Amino acid sequence: MLFRSDDPKRSSAAATLGTFYISKSNNEKAEEWLNKAVADNPKDASALATLASWQLNRGRLDEAKANAEAAAKLDPQSVQYRGLIGAVLMFQKDFAGAEKVYEELFQKQPGDFPISNQLARALVEQPDSAKQQRALQFAEMNARQFPRNPEALATLGRVYYRLGRLDDSERVLKQVLQRSE
Repeated sequence: MLFRSDDPKRSSAAATLGTFYISKSNNEKAEEWLNKAVADNPKDASALATLASWQLNRGRLDEAKANAEAAAKLDPQSVQYRGLIGAVLMFQKDFAGAEKVYEELFQKQPGDFPISNQLARALVEQPDSAKQQRALQFAEMNARQFPRNPEALATLGRVYYRLGRLDDSERVLKQVLQRSE
């Protein structure tokens, strides 16, 4: 036998095979190997996060959330694993929960674009006008800092749309489309 069943190298190899099958669009084999990676070493945060990401992409939100939370519990300092929880919450339309996750991450890394961008998206989807105005501040700041970043501009367009600024939204979203041509 190459590896003991609880050897992290074994779960890493299984997770790599799962990732390989994801790239080949073979979801059955991807799931088999990702589950094997977690079964071989349930304390492998990376394997749990890889499985959670795959589940999120498949729309299996409850499973993705559970596995992302398990990964974050094993490595509480990981911004990646906490951000994965936030992403699942966004897909579940738990915008207040996502706000909490992204706010905690933003406090740790205030200059991180993906975090502030996701925080803006979580804030603007809530009915609280103060949160929506804060979303606008984040979105406009990101668009100024990253004027060629389509994600920053798309978020700004979404924020404008949610605030009823339809002309501004259309203008910004057209810029995104023109740049992608």
